[in-house]
Amino acid sequence: MTGGTAATTAPAPGRQPAAGQDALVERDAETAALRAAVAGLRSGRPAVIAVEGLPGTGRSALLRYAAAAALDAGLAAACADGTPAETDRPFGIVSQLLARLGADDADDPADGPLPRSCRAFLTAARERPLLVAVDDVQWADPDSRRWLETLARRTRGAPLVLLVAGTPGSVPAALPGTAARLAPRPLSRAGTAGMLALHGDGPVEEAFAEAAHAACEGNPAVLRAVLDSLAADGLGPTAEAAACLPGRAAEAVGDRTARLVDGLGPELAALLRAIAVGGPHLGLPQLCELAALRTLPAPRALRLLAAAGLVTDPDHPSAPPGVADRVLAGLTVRQREDLCTRAAALGHRTALPDAALAELLLGARPGGAGWAADALTGAAARYRGTEPARAARLLERALAEPLAPQQRARLLVDLGAAVSTDAPDSGERALWSVLHDPKPDVPPAARLRAADLLAVWGHAATVRRGTAVAWSLPGAGPAERSAFQALYWLIGDGAAPAEGVDVPDVPPLCAPPDGPAQAGVLALRSALAQSLPLARVRTLAEAALRPDRGHPALFTARLAACYTLALTDAYEAAAAGLDDIVAEARSRGVGTTVTAALSLRAAVALRRGWLEEADRDLAEVEWAVLPSSAPVKAGPLLLAMRLLLHLERDEVDEAARCAAAELPVLAVNGLWWPMFLHARGLLGLRTGDHRAALSDLLECGRGLLARGWTNPAVVPWRSAAAVARLGRGDRAGAELLAKAEHAAAEAWGSASAVGTALLALGRVTEGEPAAEARAAAARLLRDATPPEWATPRRARRVRELTGGPAALRPSWDTTAEAAGGRGPEAGRTLTETERRVAELVRGGLTNAAVARRLSVSRRMVETHLTRAYRKLGASGRQDLARLIPQED
Repeated sequence: MTGGTAATTAPAPGRQPAAGQDALVERDAETAALRAAVAGLRSGRPAVIAVEGLPGTGRSALLRYAAAAALDAGLAAACADGTPAETDRPFGIVSQLLARLGADDADDPADGPLPRSCRAFLTAARERPLLVAVDDVQWADPDSRRWLETLARRTRGAPLVLLVAGTPGSVPAALPGTAARLAPRPLSRAGTAGMLALHGDGPVEEAFAEAAHAACEGNPAVLRAVLDSLAADGLGPTAEAAACLPGRAAEAVGDRTARLVDGLGPELAALLRAIAVGGPHLGLPQLCELAALRTLPAPRALRLLAAAGLVTDPDHPSAPPGVADRVLAGLTVRQREDLCTRAAALGHRTALPDAALAELLLGARPGGAGWAADALTGAAARYRGTEPARAARLLERALAEPLAPQQRARLLVDLGAAVSTDAPDSGERALWSVLHDPKPDVPPAARLRAADLLAVWGHAATVRRGTAVAWSLPGAGPAERSAFQALYWLIGDGAAPAEGVDVPDVPPLCAPPDGPAQAGVLALRSALAQSLPLARVRTLAEAALRPDRGHPALFTARLAACYTLALTDAYEAAAAGLDDIVAEARSRGVGTTVTAALSLRAAVALRRGWLEEADRDLAEVEWAVLPSSAPVKAGPLLLAMRLLLHLERDEVDEAARCAAAELPVLAVNGLWWPMFLHARGLLGLRTGDHRAALSDLLECGRGLLARGWTNPAVVPWRSAAAVARLGRGDRAGAELLAKAEHAAAEAWGSASAVGTALLALGRVTEGEPAAEARAAAARLLRDATPPEWATPRRARRVRELTGGPAALRPSWDTTAEAAGGRGPEAGRTLTETERRVAELVRGGLTNAAVARRLSVSRRMVETHLTRAYRKLGASGRQDLARLIPQED
């Protein structure tokens, strides 16, 4: 029953009423029981029937059916509805029934004992058999519920049928004299199809019927609302209309929720608002205090809200998202803030954990409570490694509280680390404000962290100016001054401060360096300019990766050390160092450091020939970096690596599309622009466009030399330019470039640089010098540990130049050292787990399938597979079939 209206004349017994006919699909057992009760009533037999079902499953339709059947049989019917607004009104249901019965002279149910208030109904039933139907009994007030139980006890001997309907658990289990309990269930697929057939005139497509059943979950009321909505828009039950069914169903459920919420009484609405804000963090006593319940008992209020589907789990109540949004929508911003503030105060009083307390504080108004900032920062520390965006929101809210200058500076740095990838502009502003804060009470450690994070992505002028000022401040200790000095010189001499800006003079770095940060910076600068021997540079880089308790560990200096190790052909050490940085940055939620380390790790993997690992890291970086973010300044480097990866795989067309991609203006002529020019020049050589290749390669060289980067291990541009000159017919110019490259490579001494220079020299020269260069290249690259040129394309090119398949005999087999193999980790074999993972991958399983087979995480599979690739010297899955023998 809806609206509290009495039943009117209905069709003859045994025939379903036309109104709501589709709601009684698959309700044969229920309608049969109701017809039997009406037939018994005609013979003077009483009955008590309970109907329990979820909202929308047809409880009200069954009551309408019974009332119509009774009236059609010449019997009387009195019907009433429970409503949220009357749940605390005494005898609200009884008053409705008395009005429907027309018993104006009946006793007031509030006067005298309950049996006397039942007299009017028993008297009316003896005059004319009576059906009393009560719907939505879950909203009935306590007095009405007791009255219904009293009436049920007095139906014996009277021609009266009492029919009570409500949500599961709302009809009293001990209702006296209950003859039957009917429980209408959700429709089956066949039932949904049957209801669709009754609703429309034409055939229903099977795809639509399946989608309707899934979207409406067998709820007749929701299905009817969806069909009415489609009909109003002129849409029929077709496969094309099936796509919009989930949205229409959600809208129907939302409309029902809105009607329920709008109909709640003041105390129920207040409790639901308290639950929407504080559940499930606050306990029931705190929620009741927050709602200021006065007359409605808390257990009953929770039962009512749960029975209506507005609250889940009465023991730990919480409101579904749609309900929470709807019930809070009627509050002003100030009212909502006040509610959240009071909830947070209650949570603090009951010692809620920081994470739960922080969730309450996010909606509260900053009030200066000393515990608020501590709770928010504590929760942010919990989430920074797993949910950096959530950590950033908590930190932003904490910064709205009154804070000491030292605490504010630390929070700003944490915020900059957390939002630097998702919202790079706000992250940079937070870091910049700390680094350049003129107040002396900003902790030097906070300034140093801010400078380190800004330097990771190459903010040259900002970091150079800020670190110079911080280096000169009196509050910094010796170790911090050493780190500031290292960051100042890392950025490079070209990052001069703006005119008119007074910057202190920072002394140059000297040997021996003071701490690991200076060791990493000195190693990189020395490698780029070839100012120290290779062995000394490698020693400095290794020292930079060793922790020193007396000195801060800077991400920037460690990244520089790892890149330097790659320039010395120490690929394993470089990759291991980058692995550690990635893991630490992930755990600390430092997004830009993760992407920077992954970029360098992809570059190291690409130099070494680990193509699959390079592809995986590069793909993660490309997904994480926003086009409008600060890391876009490294866009040329990412594009260059992707282009080189395509060339390594002989994907020339894809490389050409990559080279044609547009780059932001800020990226052109930036720090990494020469790397992109080199990659594009190699593409020109592959496609035979020697003119464009030579132009790009010479411009690349000019950019590197302008920075003082003379080391050919960084970018072997002269070797590629020599081949381009040869393609243009200028053998003399090609020889000059090749000889200059060879001289620089010999001065540096790494096998990869010397081998590359010798190959170019062997290609552009003629006669005996060419043969000697090729033979020297073959010997060098064959004997190098780890072997350079490991990818198939590189191996083919070397064989073509050196003239023999044995020139680069693969030394990847870790089980054949006695046969002369010298793998990347000679003398080391695969662990049992690494071999098992590699064998499964070789058999064609994906990483996810291997993880399921071994009951480990996918990340663990990737880790073991990466180590196996390194030990085997494999470039990808295609190498595993020949590197790992097939077991019989």
